[in-house]
Amino acid sequence: MSQTIAAIASSRRSPLSLQDKITIAQVLTWDLQREVHPEEIEGIRLDHDIVWVKLSGGSNPIHKETFKSILAAQRQQQAQSELNQYIEAQAQEIAPEVEIDRTEEGVYRAWMGRQLIGTFYYNRKLGKWEAEPRYATLRRYTTREQAQKAVTEAYTQKFRCVA
Repeated sequence: MSQTIAAIASSRRSPLSLQDKITIAQVLTWDLQREVHPEEIEGIRLDHDIVWVKLSGGSNPIHKETFKSILAAQRQQQAQSELNQYIEAQAQEIAPEVEIDRTEEGVYRAWMGRQLIGTFYYNRKLGKWEAEPRYATLRRYTTREQAQKAVTEAYTQKFRCVA
């Protein structure tokens, strides 16, 4: 809601937009600590420093500074949430997490997003774990963790930027 409280309150001549009602409902939900739905809001008016919100079940007063501070806090919270989501998406693009699954044959597959980056499995004849990174040669290790690490590191080294 880009309008100020006074602008909304003075718009008594025109009905509140759905976005205005949603914003007012969010502020009241926070202030009253109960859920207020946009369809409950019938109007709003400013009387000195008090914002009167006409609800379907009566009116609710809220000081305009309280209204503004709640609205600002909600906007800040929303902006922070969007920023966190953006950072997470960028982190997944830059360095997505490796996911490991296992076939019925006992072969572990390492995935980076939708891309298979390698496999590793236990070779019973040799008594060793064999790692087959997609971009490197076969190597043998004593533990599953070492084989998994070899597959992951071979992939990240292949695509690491060299300055």
